[in-house]
Amino acid sequence: IICTVCMYPIGFFHRGDKNILNELFSNENIEENIDAWSKPSPGLNLLIFTTLKFILTILSITCPIPCGVFAPTFFLGAGFGRLFGYIMYLLFGIKYIGIYSIVGAVSVTSSVTHTISVAVIVFELNGQLSHMMPVLIGTVLAYAVG
Repeated sequence: IICTVCMYPIGFFHRGDKNILNELFSNENIEENIDAWSKPSPGLNLLIFTTLKFILTILSITCPIPCGVFAPTFFLGAGFGRLFGYIMYLLFGIKYIGIYSIVGAVSVTSSVTHTISVAVIVFELNGQLSHMMPVLIGTVLAYAVG
């Protein structure tokens, strides 16, 4: 109930988890294509998304009821990565910001679950082997640090 009350008033949460993940992983600019992310600003919306996902993931993992760990941490990492990619886009004009979201999702999930197999799951999910080196480096570093 707490998750629903926190997430319902915010427009981009109405899009569903699959659509949100596709939008975070895309290399296209969020503010140009999707109205739910562009108002009031994409950076603020990404910050709200990441902060709410962080708080609600902590809440859901620490509750004494069975719930998943993989999907919430995957979305949390995707949000952190996309926010970092958006900051890099604003500062340096980097064009491909979707890769930051992919590496962030893999790194956070690998660190929390202490597995390296997350990289293989993302390779199958994404289908682009051009992202192999950043994903593997992020996975190994997160596994070593976590």
